[in-house]
Amino acid sequence: MVSCRIYLLTSDRRRRCRLNSPAADHAVAEGKCPTCGAEPFRVRGTVPRIADDDRAYEAEAWCLACSASVGKLRVEVSTLFGLREDEAVLRLGVKIY
Repeated sequence: MVSCRIYLLTSDRRRRCRLNSPAADHAVAEGKCPTCGAEPFRVRGTVPRIADDDRAYEAEAWCLACSASVGKLRVEVSTLFGLREDEAVLRLGVKIY
């Protein structure tokens, strides 16, 4: 199992998130939804992409209770050379120089 750290990045803070199970389809963020006040604050990311720093995946985050856009979901995973190169090695079997 790959270890990762999950955060919800909003305009004013960085909230920790957790998964209730390895197969979960959403994360649970700290606190309440800033739009509807839902607690637990369940969020789901859409259209994941590699972050600009090449060390995490990021996606637009949405509250499951009210469907409001609530920030950016960031999943930080262990990487040897950066995610782009790690993916290329896994996919193509080649190292990018």
